[in-house]
Amino acid sequence: MITPGFETTQLSSFNSVRIAALGAGLQGKYGAVAGIAREFSVSRPTVYAKAEKGRAALAQAFEPQESGKVHATVKVDERTLHRAIVSCYVEGPNSVRDVQALVEAFYGIHVGYGKVHAILQKAQACAATFNRSAPLARIRVAALDELFSQGDPVFAGLDLDTDYLFLLEHHGCRTGEEWAAALGQKRRQRLDLETVVKDAGFGLAAGVNMAFPQASQRDDIFHAVYRLKEVRRWLERKAWAEMERFLAEEQAFEKVKAEEWPHYGASQKFRRAREQFEAVVDRHDEFERLMNEAIDAMEFADLETGALRTGNEQAVRIKAIAECMATLGGRKIKTVARYLKNRAPGLALYIDELNANLAHLTPRWSPELVHACCRFWRLGQEYRRGGSWKRKRFVLEARSTVAAIIRMAGYKANEVFDEVHALIARRHRASSAVESFNALLRPYLHVHKRVSQGFLELFMAWRNLRVRPMGKHKGTSAYELLTGQKVNDWLTMLGYPPSERAN
Repeated sequence: MITPGFETTQLSSFNSVRIAALGAGLQGKYGAVAGIAREFSVSRPTVYAKAEKGRAALAQAFEPQESGKVHATVKVDERTLHRAIVSCYVEGPNSVRDVQALVEAFYGIHVGYGKVHAILQKAQACAATFNRSAPLARIRVAALDELFSQGDPVFAGLDLDTDYLFLLEHHGCRTGEEWAAALGQKRRQRLDLETVVKDAGFGLAAGVNMAFPQASQRDDIFHAVYRLKEVRRWLERKAWAEMERFLAEEQAFEKVKAEEWPHYGASQKFRRAREQFEAVVDRHDEFERLMNEAIDAMEFADLETGALRTGNEQAVRIKAIAECMATLGGRKIKTVARYLKNRAPGLALYIDELNANLAHLTPRWSPELVHACCRFWRLGQEYRRGGSWKRKRFVLEARSTVAAIIRMAGYKANEVFDEVHALIARRHRASSAVESFNALLRPYLHVHKRVSQGFLELFMAWRNLRVRPMGKHKGTSAYELLTGQKVNDWLTMLGYPPSERAN
């Protein structure tokens, strides 16, 4: 029921625009407002309000902006707000409070803590549903690892071919049963691993044995090299400390020599300091030599000839180097030598598979040609690793190797090298990819203090769906490489498409 005297006129958007245009154009003309009010059957305050909106719109369109160039005007509706909140939460290590501050800084809108939390909870549920629906049947080779958040282990599994993160779960312990349960759930998504690259964790190995008893378990070369270099750095620091002590004793001895009283005690201290310094330096140099030999022994081909090694040859050589290391003495050296010796068979597992794959090329290309391509690949690796004093030699040897390849293959030199390189790139002997992922996740765990499975689900979906801006997979997402489905917007895949009226 409408009270008499308070009748209102319902204006269409077309008439509202006409009133605004006429009011703005006839501003200041006597009787204009009254005439417009009579024509459209509205009150004069309504005409004034519409005219003010019209003038504001025209001013925004034609007057110069004081704040500089306007690149775009964004209308923030609920859909846009939800996308911004979810994106801010996972694109960087931000807490809920940080997300609130970012939204207010970008859009000038204050969103309550509870609303942000509710939006994120819904996004995490959508991400969990998406992750459980992903097909994992194409994953054959994976790297498994575990990192810790506030003392609790977080299990991670990464496909080494596509870089797809198929496992990211928070657990209370890291026993074999826990690993078997985590991997067993992925079997429902048709995960069937043939090769696993891992560190020396006993629980992880037991879990893989229970979940995938037929899978080959290769020991991770990344951890072996890391441990060797860690001990090398410790010996280097010790050598520097001994050098400082030796120089101090030398200065004290030179000072005492100038005095008249006997200096036999100072002479003995100086001699012992010099002997200790020389012994520490010699041990460092010998360990570094053995370390370089061990790293070279882990390679699949000889650097000088390109001849392929067998897994048994590599394991025997690594064990022999480890035994020589142990003779240097010291708890740290003996520990890393024992680790290297125990891991030698697992470190060599990848070679036999690579040799079998390279053998498939021999009907088309001669073994000498394949070996030359392997040597050229190794020279390139050593060139990137080595210092400037080594690179000149590597360049000269690489040129002679390329000349030999061209002499044997002719115009097909690029073709044969591409085939050999493709097989070498898939030799899968290190878990560097999953270690890089751990480095990416660690700041998030630090910000969130206590990790939740919901956040891990959202983080996993974001990492798999985002289009990578650089690297060998530039312009693609891990999900696209795994399934063949193109991903243009990761938020759309989770049910958060952009608003059509937002921009």
